[in-house]
Amino acid sequence: MLFQVTGSLPLRSLGSFVLFQDVDSNGVRDPNEPAIGFGASTGPGGAIHMTPSPGVLLAAGTQWWGLLGMIGTDATWGQTTQVRLDSAAIFARGTVSGVLPGRLGAATVTGRLYSIGGQAEVSAAAGARSPTDRLRIGTNAALQFVVSVSTLEGARLDTVSVAAASSHALADVVTELDLYRDSTGAGTVPSGPPLAALTAPFAAAATPSFAGVGTSLSPGTQVTYLLVLRLNDHLRQGDTLGLRLTAVSGTGALSARHAVASTPVPVASRLGSATLLEAGELFLVSENPVRSGRVIFSYDVPPRSLALYSFAGLRVRDFTGLPASGFEWDVRGESPGLPNGMYILVVDTGSKLLRQRLMILSPAR
Repeated sequence: MLFQVTGSLPLRSLGSFVLFQDVDSNGVRDPNEPAIGFGASTGPGGAIHMTPSPGVLLAAGTQWWGLLGMIGTDATWGQTTQVRLDSAAIFARGTVSGVLPGRLGAATVTGRLYSIGGQAEVSAAAGARSPTDRLRIGTNAALQFVVSVSTLEGARLDTVSVAAASSHALADVVTELDLYRDSTGAGTVPSGPPLAALTAPFAAAATPSFAGVGTSLSPGTQVTYLLVLRLNDHLRQGDTLGLRLTAVSGTGALSARHAVASTPVPVASRLGSATLLEAGELFLVSENPVRSGRVIFSYDVPPRSLALYSFAGLRVRDFTGLPASGFEWDVRGESPGLPNGMYILVVDTGSKLLRQRLMILSPAR
């Protein structure tokens, strides 16, 4: 049998070859498929002549065979090799000199092109200290996750994609989504700027994705990251919000092949519902003075009554049918409109009667 070897991998780096009958034609040498002893000699130009010892008897019908080349330790990343079967001399059974045509079939049989190395293997998992705090207005550590690279090849982290779900419209409450490298693994927001930041990440129902992260991971290492939410004062008492890692991808450091991280277990946040009230606090106003034209009232238990009075003591607004944990009031939607100025907000919680000044400096409608 005459094989021709091409590619940048030197023939000396292939070492010995093994021929086996691939009984189940799966392209892999299984334990029940013994190798056939062959004497091999190399010729010029990458040619390999192989002679079975002893000879092999071929039964009638179609048979599958496989050739294994043992790659030596002197092979380096990126080298390639390809083997082609050029000819096979076969003797007819029961005769002495009945030699079939020397070339097997009408064309040569060419194997696939192999590249030394392999594709980077990347995986993602939830961090050991993924935040479980309740949501607050401002900065919230939201999801810790760990990216690991196998010993096969290092990789450059390229993209991180995220999905979210909330009881509040995401675009209305999330102002920014940040990606940090959590070097301490503490699950708390590190000092300094993030690796990447997305402003208004959920605008127009977008699916956030950090592109071009560029962090390099050596073979067999792992890096911990932290996703951080920045929430505005539209957050209401009891609002819920959760993040989920949908995809992580990278590029092999040597092979330059694209690798998508496997996530055997879903990576999702375990954040509690929003807590806007401090200990002992019964009622919270999101904005005072009210400059944006709307204000959010938050509470744990709906007040018995809630009313707005002018400084002269005139009741100008009664709030009725109060929702369970808070609501938003659009000052500009009042008819007749409320003039800018100072008002008194009176809240009857059942146990206390609260009075609070509320300044309205709403822009013109």
